[in-house]
Amino acid sequence: MLVEARGLGKEFPVSGSRFGRQEVVHAVQDVDLQIAPGETLGVIGESGCGKSTLGRLLLRLIEPTRGQVLFDGQDLSTLSGRALRSLRREMQIVFQDPYGSLSPRLSVGQIVEEGLLVHGLGGTFEERRTLIGEALQEVDLEPEMQYR
Repeated sequence: MLVEARGLGKEFPVSGSRFGRQEVVHAVQDVDLQIAPGETLGVIGESGCGKSTLGRLLLRLIEPTRGQVLFDGQDLSTLSGRALRSLRREMQIVFQDPYGSLSPRLSVGQIVEEGLLVHGLGGTFEERRTLIGEALQEVDLEPEMQYR
């Protein structure tokens, strides 16, 4: 399996507990899933049901309260910051709200280039333009679309 979650859960503390007890919100409870190479997972549900939290847990953008996430057989909880950042080059999550993820002030190329810059890929401007054009072609868009 490429991605595997086992008993994954996340609880968030609630401020203002009652009678001295700390209350929690169970955002994600006991998720088990497997995604094979070449597969895509779509998570749907009503607002507030934990979709985005699950995505963040799978990338270890937030720490799970319980459970385990494996990427290509490797337990993400055992990775240091540098190793985890390196592995995130192989991972991607697309959140449901494009307006919260994409700036309308940037061109398509600038948006794609952000990922290259974050991961230190495509050294020169020209190399990045080539990589962006190749990425767009992979999703059936013309390389010239990067300038829109």
